[in-house]
Amino acid sequence: MRINHNLAALTAADTLNNTNGALQKSMEALSSGLRVNSSSDDASGLAISEKMRSQIAGYDTAIKNAQDGISMLRTAEGALSNADSLLQRMRELAIQSANDTLTDQDRNYIQTEIDELKGQLNIISQTTQFNKRNLLDGSIGALWSSTNSGVKAIVNGGIAGLEANYQITIKADAGKAQVQKSNILQGVYSGQYIEDVITNDDGSEEKIMIVTESEAALRDIANFYDSEGNYILDEEQKLTIVQGDGKMTSVMLYGNDTLEHAVKKINEAIANSLGQAQYTDNASKFAVISDGTEGTSESVSKRENIYDESGNITGYRTNASLVIRSAVAGREGELFFTGNIDLINALGLNTIQDSSESTYKISIKDAHTGHELVHDMNITGNRIYNFVNNNFDVEFDSMSGIKALWNESRKQYNLSDSQSFSTELHIADNSITFQTGTNQDENFIIQFGDMSSKALDINRVNGMTRETASRSIGIIDNAIERIVKERTKIVSYQSALENTLASLAISSGNLSSSQSRITDADMAKSALRFMEFKILSQSQAAVLVQANQQPESIISLMNNN
Repeated sequence: MRINHNLAALTAADTLNNTNGALQKSMEALSSGLRVNSSSDDASGLAISEKMRSQIAGYDTAIKNAQDGISMLRTAEGALSNADSLLQRMRELAIQSANDTLTDQDRNYIQTEIDELKGQLNIISQTTQFNKRNLLDGSIGALWSSTNSGVKAIVNGGIAGLEANYQITIKADAGKAQVQKSNILQGVYSGQYIEDVITNDDGSEEKIMIVTESEAALRDIANFYDSEGNYILDEEQKLTIVQGDGKMTSVMLYGNDTLEHAVKKINEAIANSLGQAQYTDNASKFAVISDGTEGTSESVSKRENIYDESGNITGYRTNASLVIRSAVAGREGELFFTGNIDLINALGLNTIQDSSESTYKISIKDAHTGHELVHDMNITGNRIYNFVNNNFDVEFDSMSGIKALWNESRKQYNLSDSQSFSTELHIADNSITFQTGTNQDENFIIQFGDMSSKALDINRVNGMTRETASRSIGIIDNAIERIVKERTKIVSYQSALENTLASLAISSGNLSSSQSRITDADMAKSALRFMEFKILSQSQAAVLVQANQQPESIISLMNNN
């Protein structure tokens, strides 16, 4: 028996401390539900668990990314569905306008709706967004810039990571611009006369009394009266001029207009409102009264006097004409006139020179290295399709390298081939990337094309005449095909992301199961161990009490002595 050291109590206390430590860990496992709460519980298990936890969090984030991607695709597909409906309606209108049972006024109403549909298409293209990112304006596909404002890029999809600068050289072989002649002057004139002398076919001269055409009032021209003798300009009339590229303008004709004034209005509308003045050195010849010059596009027959019963000259007939010219070659420059049916009949326009498309030689170089990629490629029309990539087109001004020079002797615009026209074009891939995996470069790339009316070529849809309406049907069919292809591509993207989403969910579930086996506590076993350690703690505490009472027996022994 010892007084200084109570070995039994020390042993009991040490055992009790160990048991209480185990009891505390057991309580921690029960309260947290985890088997590994710190590295002391299982150092290697904790390391494996943390790596798995990082991967699981990555999977969960990737699932959110894929879900956001699907939402974006659904937004774009919904907008394209609406665009498809607009094009279907536009096609119905074009078919309707191509029927000759309609009047020009009917077609004018149809064109008004077509123009509204074009505007709606542009709104869809410019305002369809997801998280403030435009989806259908071509920016999710490629970005581009040009050194010339007349050169535009049309993005139909992605360009596979391409980023480059190109020098484009264009050499034009000018086509022909449309010329129309009106029989507006082939009627009876009355009014104030002046003397004139004309030379007959046999060389003899004849004095006649005439009215100068430009000074004639529209009211004095027989064509401006309907079959019942009513002057068709008693109420003002709007004459709409539609250019083949879709540009439109209007002039108002009034009952007190002179022929000169009316022709000037038409000339200014073509020159300024339709923008053709920029292509010529003489912007006053788009609409003129022919001067009777033989051997030119303005050739006319001589005037014929009109006599009353007494032999007095009361007026004259003439074959002089109103000539309307375009300075822009090809269909883009063709001019169409629409308005009140009586007004159109009064004008009596006939095409005396059909337009023909310009052809171009295209050369393309790498702007940095000078390496020539394309040499003198021949194209018709002003659009380079599949420019270095199947999803990228380039459109340029159809009058690039062409100047309409006025030929006074021939009374016509000569479309001349000028020097080559060059520009630089920079393009860069701007596809959208979805991070759909937990590691670097585990992603999914998508692109959208430009769905504006210009990119779809819908800006050329014109229902103002039977011919242009019929031509527009094919244009709309091509646009519908573009929309359908884009929708099909989006659906394939969506299907792929949904498959990726399902795979991510499976991977996340399996990895979570593996992590659970490492870190999660078996609650039944933990409860059993908790009870075990609790009982041991209580019994060891009782033993410690007994061990602490052992030295007291020494005092009893001493008292007995």
